[in-house]
Amino acid sequence: METNTKLRYVAYARKSTDQEEKQITSIEDQLLEIERIGAGCHITKRLVEKRTAKTLGRPVFAEMLQLMLDKKVDGIVCWKLNRLARNPIDGGQIIWMLQNGVIKEIRTDDGIYTPESDMIMLHIHFGMAHQFSLNLSKDIKRGLQGRLREGVRPSIAPIGYLNSQYHIKRMEE
Repeated sequence: METNTKLRYVAYARKSTDQEEKQITSIEDQLLEIERIGAGCHITKRLVEKRTAKTLGRPVFAEMLQLMLDKKVDGIVCWKLNRLARNPIDGGQIIWMLQNGVIKEIRTDDGIYTPESDMIMLHIHFGMAHQFSLNLSKDIKRGLQGRLREGVRPSIAPIGYLNSQYHIKRMEE
């Protein structure tokens, strides 16, 4: 990938929870990927967030957007677009800021996005990330209902009861 040495970038890594075992790609892995993706880029700030992107109100995400608005950075380097947004409002903000030149460039493992890029692809990526979150919620509820039908308590045993590793193992499958 060709780099624009005049641009200043913010590196952004996010995971939905601080429970390491529930994450496919850890923050450390994302930061390694960001170094590869942003090789040759002038990364001036590294931001890490441990919050879901399906809801509004992420403080580190807001800080990143403010850095863009204040013209302290020009671009974003992140592992995947779904690290930036899993809801239509945040995704729309990113798209609006990119197409209006507030954000000059977004670099991900999937490619480089600029104000001249096809915005339909960004809409598709953010839309798929949003739909993934909606489906995940439905799938979890369906799985819990299935466990209830099987007579398995869909959580750890209450205080005072013995947690059987067999039942906990079954719940994780």
